[in-house]
Amino acid sequence: MDEIYLISHTQNQAVKNLKVCEIEFLKFSVDLSKFEALVITSKNSIKALKFNNIKKVNLKVFSIGDGSTKEALKYGFIDIYTAKNSHGNEFANEIASFLKDKKTLFLKAEKA
Repeated sequence: MDEIYLISHTQNQAVKNLKVCEIEFLKFSVDLSKFEALVITSKNSIKALKFNNIKKVNLKVFSIGDGSTKEALKYGFIDIYTAKNSHGNEFANEIASFLKDKKTLFLKAEKA
């Protein structure tokens, strides 16, 4: 029988796991109270806030998808807009009018 390979961060004992990338959170600090909106395109954005012990404040969160929204809810954010379209450019076009004239923080990876 041929081997089955899973390319994922999720471990599965029934198959061989191939780890193709690794996420490393960098140390940073940010005062969320200086912003009116937070844009997240990955649940790792919220995990980076947790890793750095960034204090959560009440601000509007714009999430690209359900996974990111769930992580934001677990962190304690309440006011979350989840995109109808999870593709980059479409997401940007969808939320652009909401962010007009708002001081916005967009957390993203240093390297893709």
